[in-house]
Formats: sequence, structure tokens, C-alpha cells
Amino acid sequence: MRKIKFAKEKYDYTILLAKILIKYRSRAKFADALGVTPKTLMNKLEGKTPFKQWEVEQICKLLDIDHDDIQTYFFTKSDTRKET
Repeated sequence: MRKIKFAKEKYDYTILLAKILIKYRSRAKFADALGVTPKTLMNKLEGKTPFKQWEVEQICKLLDIDHDDIQTYFFTKSDTRKET
């Protein structure tokens, strides 16, 4: 069986990170509340590893993010174009 390869989307988590820092004051404190290591959280925020479905649900609960706003926090595409 052949594996299907999907294009890897780049997402911008700037708004999510701002909400984390406003509510928890540090990424480490938020990572602890989420139940992951700070390194795991940073890998996700930097786009190195994807967020799992349970993580998205838990993050929404911890940060009081309405499900209608998930698109804004988790699926804002990163602008990879460079200005010259």
C-alpha cells in the first residue's frame, strides 16, 4: 500500500501565543496546565509537530476559546512570502 503525502501547511500561532501569555504569563506554566512539556508546546507553536485533537480541545478550555474561534487560533495560515 502506498502512503499518500500531503502538503505540509504552515500556520501562524501568534494569536494563540499572545492569549497563552496573557492568561498564564509564561509558556512553561501553560504547558504544565496542558500536561505537556515546555519543549513539546514550543515544537507545536513553531509548527514542528502538529497539535492533536485532544490538545486543541483542552487548550480551548484552558484559554476560554469559543469553538467558533478555533479557526483564528489554530488555522491561520502563515505568510511565508518574504518582502524585499
